[in-house]
Amino acid sequence: MAYYPVTATTDLTTKGKRLLSWHFEETAAATAQVLIRNGSVSGDIVVPIRLAASDSKGGAYAPVPGFVFPNGVYLHVVSGAVRGSLDII
Repeated sequence: MAYYPVTATTDLTTKGKRLLSWHFEETAAATAQVLIRNGSVSGDIVVPIRLAASDSKGGAYAPVPGFVFPNGVYLHVVSGAVRGSLDII
């Protein structure tokens, strides 16, 4: 298992195909939308996340093997400013 810190749209498709957990916080006192997609910016939306101003959220998928993404994990920050991490194997 490895965690990957993120602050913007990030292609993690070469890092693994199983999402174990995610954690994000909104950092600009505005709303944010983050989409965890299968494979690319146009891939299926698997985990949609909305954050209120100054909010934080997380999710975990257990037991292992986690949530499987056939084409790899792609993080799409649609709006707002966020920081956080994804745990991927």
